Amino acid sequence: MIRLKSFRDSFLHVVRQVDPGLAHLKEAELRAREYAGMSVAAPLGMQSRLALILAVITLTLLLGLGGLIGPNFASWLMQRSGASSTSLALPDPQSLREIRT
Repeated sequence: MIRLKSFRDSFLHVVRQVDPGLAHLKEAELRAREYAGMSVAAPLGMQSRLALILAVITLTLLLGLGGLIGPNFASWLMQRSGASSTSLALPDPQSLREIRT
């Protein structure tokens, strides 16, 4: 609304008809208000869920790699020390019974 200086107490009010195809603007305004009203808790909940998923994946990978690498490393370590798996002897079960009694 514009005040007309040439005329006393006169205003110019211009109205433009809006195309009904622009109704998506109302929806955009609604979504913008929803976004502005979002609480901080929602992103924190998402971050905690993602951190938990990352921790589970990391632990799974570490355990899986440990199961693959561990036996190979133990075998390499035994070969390096000169011991073989056949030279390792388990105690006799009879001697274990004698120790208990």
